[in-house]
Amino acid sequence: MDDFEFKVDGLDKLNAALLELGTNGARRVGKRALRQGTNVVLFATRDAAPEKSGNLKNKGLYTHDRGIQGDVISFSVDLKQNAFYGKFDEYGTSHQRAHPFMRPAAENSAAEAVSVTALNLGAGIEAEWAKLV
Repeated sequence: MDDFEFKVDGLDKLNAALLELGTNGARRVGKRALRQGTNVVLFATRDAAPEKSGNLKNKGLYTHDRGIQGDVISFSVDLKQNAFYGKFDEYGTSHQRAHPFMRPAAENSAAEAVSVTALNLGAGIEAEWAKLV
């Protein structure tokens, strides 16, 4: 699937707060917040999915933890194997026009996903600070 990336500048205070939590605390907070933000995109994608068999809409999409590479934590919304045909709807085939639902859902829910991630980052930092004190 296509990657959907965007950059947010001006997060110096957030970076300083995460550094004070230590590596494990920062990773915990970051993963938890990003999962919640990715779930916003997941639910928007499920709402936009075609309902031909219901399998794609109900059980075909999931949030995938792509792991941590250096300082980057990444999650994605992917298709399960039992809903591989969602790619045909998204991108089209030689005999079928494309009917994108994943890309528009990701683009339309990006602002809400960022705000949910930011709220969860703030709450997570406060919770981790409470554990340290």
